[in-house]
Amino acid sequence: MATSMSVLLAVGLWFAVIRSYSCAKHRFKRTYNVDPSFSIWPNKSRILYYLDSDYSDSERNLIKAGITQIMSQLQGCINFVETTASDTNFKIRVTPFDANGTLQDFCWSYQGQRNFLRNTGALEQPLIITRGPNGCLDGSLHNIMKYFAICLGKRNEHQRGDRDKYITVYQQNIVVQVTLKNLPIISLFYFTIVFVFA
Repeated sequence: MATSMSVLLAVGLWFAVIRSYSCAKHRFKRTYNVDPSFSIWPNKSRILYYLDSDYSDSERNLIKAGITQIMSQLQGCINFVETTASDTNFKIRVTPFDANGTLQDFCWSYQGQRNFLRNTGALEQPLIITRGPNGCLDGSLHNIMKYFAICLGKRNEHQRGDRDKYITVYQQNIVVQVTLKNLPIISLFYFTIVFVFA
């Protein structure tokens, strides 16, 4: 676990609640990702990303505002740096499309840096921010921030393996069923907080 990053990231069912904490003074995380398929970003002061050219100006501005807000609330612990698609360094591709060019119906992100992609010479990993009724480009920064928090390695609290001990999920109210999948206990480490009701 990195000692330089200390923030409170509590991701609820539908949005992230991110509070400001000093990097040097506080070490408080709820769920730590120990799945070897993912890792934290090696240089938290320079996480490269670029925005797909398909976004409108207003969508680009909303995404950038979400990025700016999460960096501000993390008080310098994390710095996203915009780059270009042609940059040969490993980066995050913020896009509404999957690898086959199909417009996605919902937003998603890998839970940290996807090691397989980086280790096999890929130059980017996707972070899907899409429009539409199940998308997250609804004018709110919360949804944008949620997926960037996940990209930093934060796991969804509602996917904890012990979730069903603490909450009741009404399956009929879930729009995209993949969001309800519990994560295996082996891939997570839970700290002292029992559960986050966000």
